[in-house]
Amino acid sequence: MNEKWFVSDISDIEKKLKTNAASGITPKAARSRLRKNRSLFYIKPRKSVAAMLGEIVTDFALLLLIISSVIALCFTEYTTGVTISLIVLLNLGACLFLYFKSQRLFESLSAFFRPTVTVIRSGKAFSVDPESVAVGDVVLISEGDMLSFDARLVTSDNLRVMVRVDRETEEEAEKLAGASVRENENDVRKMFNMVHAGSRVTSGSARAIVTATGRYTYYGAMTGGIVMPALKEIPHGLKLLRKYCSGFGMAIMIAVVPFSLLCLIFSKGNVTLMTTFMAALAIAASSMSQLSCTVCRAFFEKQARKCLQGKNAAVLRSSEVMDKLVSCEYIFMLDGSAVSDGVLHFYKAICAEGEIVEFSAMSPAMTAFSELVALYDSAESRTLTTGVHAPGRYRGALREFIRRSAVDSEALKIRCTIGGYVPGSSADMTDKLFYSDRGKRYVLNVSQGNDKLALCRRAYFGSRIVDISPEEREAFLSEYEKYKKQGKDLLVFTLTEGEFDEAHIFGGMIVLSEKNDSAFKKAISELNAMGVKTVSFAGRINGAEQGEDSLPAPMVGKCATFADFTANKLPITYDFGLIDTYLDFGAKQIDTLIRYVHSVNKKVAVISFSELYRELSEKPDVLVSCSAMQYRFSGRLEEEIEILELPGGAESRCCRQDVKTSADVIIPRPSSGSGGLASLKRAFMLAGAVYNNLSGFFRYVLCSQFIRLVMVMLPMVFGEAFLDARHALFCGFIVDMLVMMIFVSEKCGAENARGFRSISGEFRTPIKNNAGMIIASCIGGLSAVFLPNIIGYIGFMGQYFYQTEYLFISMILLHITLMYCIRIDNLRRFGEADINRFAIGLDVFALLFVISCFAIAPIGVFFDVLEITIPYLILTVVPSAVCALMYFLIGNFRVRTE
Repeated sequence: MNEKWFVSDISDIEKKLKTNAASGITPKAARSRLRKNRSLFYIKPRKSVAAMLGEIVTDFALLLLIISSVIALCFTEYTTGVTISLIVLLNLGACLFLYFKSQRLFESLSAFFRPTVTVIRSGKAFSVDPESVAVGDVVLISEGDMLSFDARLVTSDNLRVMVRVDRETEEEAEKLAGASVRENENDVRKMFNMVHAGSRVTSGSARAIVTATGRYTYYGAMTGGIVMPALKEIPHGLKLLRKYCSGFGMAIMIAVVPFSLLCLIFSKGNVTLMTTFMAALAIAASSMSQLSCTVCRAFFEKQARKCLQGKNAAVLRSSEVMDKLVSCEYIFMLDGSAVSDGVLHFYKAICAEGEIVEFSAMSPAMTAFSELVALYDSAESRTLTTGVHAPGRYRGALREFIRRSAVDSEALKIRCTIGGYVPGSSADMTDKLFYSDRGKRYVLNVSQGNDKLALCRRAYFGSRIVDISPEEREAFLSEYEKYKKQGKDLLVFTLTEGEFDEAHIFGGMIVLSEKNDSAFKKAISELNAMGVKTVSFAGRINGAEQGEDSLPAPMVGKCATFADFTANKLPITYDFGLIDTYLDFGAKQIDTLIRYVHSVNKKVAVISFSELYRELSEKPDVLVSCSAMQYRFSGRLEEEIEILELPGGAESRCCRQDVKTSADVIIPRPSSGSGGLASLKRAFMLAGAVYNNLSGFFRYVLCSQFIRLVMVMLPMVFGEAFLDARHALFCGFIVDMLVMMIFVSEKCGAENARGFRSISGEFRTPIKNNAGMIIASCIGGLSAVFLPNIIGYIGFMGQYFYQTEYLFISMILLHITLMYCIRIDNLRRFGEADINRFAIGLDVFALLFVISCFAIAPIGVFFDVLEITIPYLILTVVPSAVCALMYFLIGNFRVRTE
């Protein structure tokens, strides 16, 4: 659009855009306009399936398999070639499926971190995605908002924004709804009565009419929009795993040629060079692909998805965040968002006739007061109270009061028609609304202070409005001060017969109170048990009123100052009920604390709800913030909101938009014993579960590699190739993939997570840290190779003619036994019992596969599994028993180095 909206009157803009500055357009009109002219400003990158497939096929393991299959087919090893080709296709499909699931999940999770827009449609407030904002929408702008549209200001209150001039430059500018602009102005910094896409609100608030969206905005036309950062980081744990697996596979690759020649010499020509070469390639390939970053993303995807479920849900931006969480040893709570839900609850009510205790027998004065409260609640829900943001933290308390007084607020809306909207200003923050009652016009004033109470000359008493004496007015003021000293918030309801009438009529007072999160104390103790220390920042400590829950100290000890903490490690406790109250604590002191933590090589997570985070020069390792969580991964978000709130304020459910877009973890505000610090504790636990489960699978693959090396390659040295690439690939890919799903789906308690608070040592020095397990696995493999030969030589079980059948079945059983040993070892250490359906599935699959080899001739011929006697079939269990026995005897052995 080329319209010069900055020189047009609001009435002209309303006509041109067919909108209303107070009530906005209708939802139907918004959908119609979006269908015709939808344009994105924040562009979300999505990795294509082709790009994912390209990453997978460049995996060195798959390239090895493809080369192996081509070589096998060229040398007429058709069975081996076909087997490898099938394994390649199966592995490719499984990897692509797991990669696609993981990638799409984390791309979808980014929606939680995108800014949202509050629009007014048909007089109701909606929270929508930036791409769902239509031209003509009336938007409410507040501090911290990230703008995705151009808009003409209708009203403004101390509005200042960081204007994006070009891709690199931002400049702060003051905006004023009533400012005049030159007709030929081209500089967005001088269009004082407009805001533009790409800008960030640094202070103040405003109401505005959207004039352009997406690529039609000033910045969008110039640059095409803002491309959101893509997910590129790979978790550090996966990098360590891949580094080890690449080294292990490369070592086998280097040894392939000399080993093949050695086998050829010792076997005196009984084993072909091709057989040994293909077997070694198969083992080298299986050491890498299963532990590649592609497949093992499933561990992170599973726990991130699990983190979204339940009452203590949380959102993790990426898999890399789990790396950071699992290494954090401190949590700094800069705001009280993790402790309090920010909502004030109904405590008691007072009118001229006294305290309202018994709601079952309401006097006329009490009924009149209840109607005033219901009227205010109705007006607020229609965004007709003062200013851009109504005090939404009162909503729960008001609703509770109305419910207890049994006032029909819907009927009240009809009887007391709301007459108009009064815009607010920084000088007058009381909530006013006009209404008519019995033909007489009144102004309802709702204030938090006692200034309006001091102006009261009359009051509702009985069914009449009567004069009150100075002594009675002083009694009201004394009652107000009594509750204020107890730390309570109050709402004072008064009436005037005109907007500027100084003689107020006292309607009543509602006393409200704040409650702390019931799950907070438990979460603190569980985090401490996991080795995570919580530190909060506060100004003063208020004693809790008798009968109410007192706030638990985050750490054992007394309240401390900044100097006490740095010198003696004492805690700094949270001033309950107050947010952004630090007294002598500011960004400089918090910077010093974060720098101190980093200086001792520790990591810190920071919970921030407001702009204080942006003032920090020493950035934390993890930023945690709070937000209302809409469980929508696709489609348009159009959530009607009843409470208009100031993001980042004490009453807010959501942090500031600029803080949210920088966050690594999002948790909901505490409510009814869930959310808050309990959600963050669960995120820590699930991050630990990732590495607990991944470590278990890594130990399995490490040991299973040695089993395959011993059972496949050792007989070749002695001149026999009973097992070859087909059998190695079956166990190295099919069985290992199923085992991976078992470990991915393992449950993990707090004890497990505590055991893996840092990225496990197995990933750094795997051979030394798992020496006992590797020895046990090798002994199991050796017993499978030599035991049947010894028994066959003795002859009491008959001659040993079933080498391939025996070794193949034994190798499958050894893989399954190894998996159970690791799971039982975890159970023995951590006591987490669970029935894993994938483990049952693997057992059933192995049983059916062995039966099908003997029952279905083509399958048996394909794997050279044709027949075996019952005694030798029973004997296949013995190597597994030997391996399990040795595992529990020496499995915890480590090679210690100074």
